[in-house]
Amino acid sequence: PDLVPPGTKPPKRRPQSQAEFRSPGAYFSQRRLAALAATGRALQARWSGTLSRIEAKYGVPGRILLAIWGRETGFGAAAIPDSAFRVLATKAFMSGRKDLFRSELLSALEIVQRGDASPAIMKGSGAGAMGQPQFMPSSYLKSR
Repeated sequence: PDLVPPGTKPPKRRPQSQAEFRSPGAYFSQRRLAALAATGRALQARWSGTLSRIEAKYGVPGRILLAIWGRETGFGAAAIPDSAFRVLATKAFMSGRKDLFRSELLSALEIVQRGDASPAIMKGSGAGAMGQPQFMPSSYLKSR
C-alpha cells in the first residue's frame, strides 16, 4: 500500500484502503451495527465480572472495550493472519512513514522482551495493528 523501495520516490498518495476510509455505507450499515451491538450486549452479560475488573484496573469502561473489540475484529471473528513483526519490519524499511513503523517495531520487540507475548502469537493487520483490538504496539505498552 504505502511501501517505497529504498532509492525511489514515493508515489502520489493513494486513498486509504482500510474499511473506515471507504464509503461509510458498509462500514456503518445499520444491520451490521445492530448485530455487533447485540453480540456486545450478550458478551457484556457473560463477562461482566471480568469487564468490571478491567475497568477498575485500567479505567476503561467495559462497554468501550467491547465496542473497540466488536468494531475492529467482530469480537475476534476477523482473520488476523499476518506476523506483526513481518508487517512492522517491512513498513519500517519501505514505508513512506519509516520512523513511525521503526518505533512501532521496537515497541513490538519490547513486548516480547518483557515476556508479555511470544513472536509466534503476535499477529496483526497490514497496517501493523495487533490482535483482536487492533492496537499498535506502542499503545499496548502505554497501557502496561
